[in-house]
Amino acid sequence: MSIQTKFFVYLFVLVILPLMAASFLILAISSDIIGSKSREAVFQSFKQTEFRLNQIVSNTEYLSDKLLGNEDVQQLSNLNEQSYPYEFVVRTNGLNYFLQQEIRVQPYLHSFLLINNTKPIYRFGYYENEVNQDLLQQAIQQKGVPVWTGTYKLHSYQNPNENEYVVSLFRAVNDLNLFVVISVEILTIPEQALEQAYTENDAWQNDGMVIIDGNGQIVSSKNKSEIGNHIGQLPYVQQVMSGIEGNFRSTINGEKVSVFYYKLPNPGWHVIKVVPDSQINEPQKFLGILIVVALSICLLFGIIFSVIQNNRIIRPIKLLKREMDKVKRGNLEIKLDVQQKDEIGQLVFHFRAMGLELKDLIDKVYHSQLKEKEARLQMLSMQINPHFLYNTLESIRWVAIRHQVDSVADQLEVLSNMFRYSLTQEHQITTIEQEVEHVRNYMIILNFRFNHIYEFEVQVEEHMLQYECPHFILQPLVENSIKHGFADRIEQGFIRISIVQEAAFTRICVEDNGIGADENRIRRLFDGEESHSSYALKNIHSRLQLKYGPEFGILFSSELGIGTKVVIVLPAVLRHDGV
Repeated sequence: MSIQTKFFVYLFVLVILPLMAASFLILAISSDIIGSKSREAVFQSFKQTEFRLNQIVSNTEYLSDKLLGNEDVQQLSNLNEQSYPYEFVVRTNGLNYFLQQEIRVQPYLHSFLLINNTKPIYRFGYYENEVNQDLLQQAIQQKGVPVWTGTYKLHSYQNPNENEYVVSLFRAVNDLNLFVVISVEILTIPEQALEQAYTENDAWQNDGMVIIDGNGQIVSSKNKSEIGNHIGQLPYVQQVMSGIEGNFRSTINGEKVSVFYYKLPNPGWHVIKVVPDSQINEPQKFLGILIVVALSICLLFGIIFSVIQNNRIIRPIKLLKREMDKVKRGNLEIKLDVQQKDEIGQLVFHFRAMGLELKDLIDKVYHSQLKEKEARLQMLSMQINPHFLYNTLESIRWVAIRHQVDSVADQLEVLSNMFRYSLTQEHQITTIEQEVEHVRNYMIILNFRFNHIYEFEVQVEEHMLQYECPHFILQPLVENSIKHGFADRIEQGFIRISIVQEAAFTRICVEDNGIGADENRIRRLFDGEESHSSYALKNIHSRLQLKYGPEFGILFSSELGIGTKVVIVLPAVLRHDGV
């Protein structure tokens, strides 16, 4: 799986998926909370109508109480209009004045009717009251207890074609002295006043609000065609009629609704409000839309973030991988153009630097291998079949011994040892003991040749004889001292080799008392421009650096007329058998 695929999987699993799950969880929990709070708010708003309806009922009953004790009502209930016409007019005018004053306080009062023996004796208002004889008898039987009617149509006294829905309060009027029923008063209130009371005070107005009486008959409704219908058989109405107040959820005609209700105790009416859940859930819909918008914005930013991350992180990494594959195949031409200053940019920068260093190192190794091959070819060309020479020298040596020419035999023996040393060095590493012995043999031959004019001294500690030493590094240094330090001198020369251990290093010093050299000549010797021996010095210096590193090699110091000192520093490594 690529890093780009992993990134998008991690983004989806760790960010988008939890965000969506959290959003749906928040929506579900908040919907329940908001739904509960919304229903509570609807119920509290609905309860505001209770005060106004109770006020209408209680004020009407209070007015009924005042009329019971009104002197004009008492007198009119006992007077005969034909027998006492003047007093009847006076009492009628007095009651008119009283009711006019009450209407100012209670404008919803529709009409008032006073009946004696089923005959109206006083009428107030513009409508003719159609008296329900059953209610009239029920009021007489209650002897002063208010009896509220259901809703019915009241016809106009002046215009019979006009009618209006009203509710009435029937109440028997008792003689204050004899305590017997002398008449029945009927106070009428328009149904419109009830509707206005529960609509003006309810913030959640809708068409689903009704008032029903104790029999389940609709007393008031915004839909006038419903007035008078019996709905007591409906399950939700039955649940309402069994309680005092509250709310519950139900289903009406397949629609989920919330039912709110309370009871007006005096008339025994129940006020019911039915609100579809779709209306109550409006805030939840807004919250859902808000969450969807927020989630969409988060997803949009997630996509933008993904694009930015793809361009700023994934794409440079893919380019870096492509270049790494090229390097793996051996192509060190790294082509990356990343201008970022962050960790990705630093990684690309260091990779390019590593590629350049690797290419440079490969070039150095390649050239060093070429130089090493050249050095080996030169050594081979200088040996001129050493096996043949070694065998020839041994034969000549035995001839000299038979003829008792000891000096020649000794020189041949030393020379044979030198050739044998060169033949036995299959490895490039030998020991300090063998390298010193080879230089001793070389000096013996030179002293035979020049009549012992060179004094040679070696100073080395016993424990250092088995330390490792590169092959053929001392003899060229001694040869350089003789050829360049004593070339123009006939007096005796002195050459000393001192080998000491300094910490983890072996320090080899070759010094002479020759004529010395200036800086220009030392540079020419080091560059191999003087002679074959100086080329050997350059070869030794290169071999040491290739073997041990650029911090190792040959150090020259010389003074004219004083002598020359050559110092070689090697790692102090003990040679083991078989190496």
